[in-house]
Amino acid sequence: LLEKLLPNPTGEPKRFLDVVSPVLDLQGNTIGALGAHLYWQWTKEVRDSILQPLQDRSQVEMMIVSSNGEVLLGPVDLQLQQLNLKIIQAAKEGKNTHLVETWRDGKTYLSGVASSQGYRNYPGLEWLILVRQRTDVAFAPVRQLHQQILFWNLALGLLCAVVGWIIAGQVAQPLLSIADSADLLREGNTNVKIPVFQGKDEIARLSKSLRRLVSTLIYQEQQLSASNEQLE
Repeated sequence: LLEKLLPNPTGEPKRFLDVVSPVLDLQGNTIGALGAHLYWQWTKEVRDSILQPLQDRSQVEMMIVSSNGEVLLGPVDLQLQQLNLKIIQAAKEGKNTHLVETWRDGKTYLSGVASSQGYRNYPGLEWLILVRQRTDVAFAPVRQLHQQILFWNLALGLLCAVVGWIIAGQVAQPLLSIADSADLLREGNTNVKIPVFQGKDEIARLSKSLRRLVSTLIYQEQQLSASNEQLE
């Protein structure tokens, strides 16, 4: 009866949530009932006032779904539509969970669901609160983090390669100098001396040992030549 008296600017079928409580006298006898219609448009206004900023910023959509999967409150294209989703089935099994699913529009969403609870001895309406967000929006921070990790890994790898190349050059340069001097000695240039590098590392020890070895060999060769001359 109240539906005929209320304005209907949108032209949509009016929907109400009826709440009724018994009225008792001082002896506890029921003398009547107090009833009220909760106009469904109020829920839309509450939803929009709370969630519209979130939806504008993060493209998050919230909807209220009945226990059989019918959209009671949600986007216009899904209003009063039956949802056959795995997440609805999970909610019916008492699981408050989230899933990645493809909806009927062919787009993939990250969806979360929670079951409404009753109050005291009131069991509740068994409604489901369903929230969804496009996966390209939901996982954008993850992809951005992945790209940042990849970039920094490449930068760190390049830096390590440059540092390794510089260190390898510093290690190889003394060895190349020793090798060049050894080649000149092998060609008969006895005036060349093996360069000696200061320090306590292996290259310094090697250069000093080769220097002493070559000096000893040259000295022995000179002594042998002098002995041959005396014998002649």
